[in-house]
Amino acid sequence: MHYNTDNIHVHVAIVETSHMRERGKRKPKSIELMKSKVIHSLADRTKEQEKLNAFIRNELVAHKRNRKIQTLPNRVLRPELVRQFKDIYERLPEDKRQWRYNMNGMQPLRESLDRL
Repeated sequence: MHYNTDNIHVHVAIVETSHMRERGKRKPKSIELMKSKVIHSLADRTKEQEKLNAFIRNELVAHKRNRKIQTLPNRVLRPELVRQFKDIYERLPEDKRQWRYNMNGMQPLRESLDRL
């Protein structure tokens, strides 16, 4: 992967480990399908979004209800993370139904959430 051009470039090498055929080129349609699958797998952030939603629901809502934020016993929170967390918390929309990563009300916070 490199960034030294106007677009991000990812180079992928493919090796056939079984059912080896004669050496040859892949059809353009096959190459396009492979590119599409790689892009979709990179762009699919469903798992990360679900983690963020769970964090918002479980941690922020719990804190808002004056409960202590759940942390692991041995984990020490770094001051920078606490500052980022507080900044995000203070900027959350009033309407808790908007507290989902993909909701329009969370748009201004997405960059901060991703950084955190």
